[in-house]
Amino acid sequence: MSRYGLLDPGTCIPVLECICSVYRIENAIEFGAGIWSTFSLTRNCKSVTSIEHNKDWVDVVKNDYSHKNNLNVVHWEKPMNKYLTQNDKTYDLIFIDGKDRPECLMDSFDRAPIIVCHDTHQDFNWHRVDVPNHYKQLHYTGCKPYVTTIFWNVGLDLQNQLLDKSNFNHTGTQLDVEYLNDDDIIAVYKKMNKKKK
Repeated sequence: MSRYGLLDPGTCIPVLECICSVYRIENAIEFGAGIWSTFSLTRNCKSVTSIEHNKDWVDVVKNDYSHKNNLNVVHWEKPMNKYLTQNDKTYDLIFIDGKDRPECLMDSFDRAPIIVCHDTHQDFNWHRVDVPNHYKQLHYTGCKPYVTTIFWNVGLDLQNQLLDKSNFNHTGTQLDVEYLNDDDIIAVYKKMNKKKK
């Protein structure tokens, strides 16, 4: 549960808050600007780039966050993953909650040690993703039916770090182990896709 408790309408917020509490996230990028995710990231990170395809929403977010000097909102009309492929930047955290989710995920590997995908309970054609062997998965199901999945480089001890309550200053921030599982959700989608054919 996030520090906002029952007032938290953002199903990815507990995951983002915990990761930002445990790890020093200097620069983050999010695909799909959001009220709650953008708030969490700009509050916890030194620099946030938010990629959004909807021009009207870009204007709303820029206006709502005009007091923040660590946020760069980019209106992007091309496929979202092309933002990654057209530059060589790396990030501490990549958050995916917009269009072109599988493509964004595929192009995020090796661009950040931690990648968070929101709404992995929905079939966005996740079966097209090949997760490299040096990335693991952990799924947060505490806001059912929504699922948020964390992909992380095996060089990080992320799962143990997120479950170690001594890493959190605020008792409402840590994730409860009963809402976490490490099933290979991409493999499940690949199997479902084969059955459809």
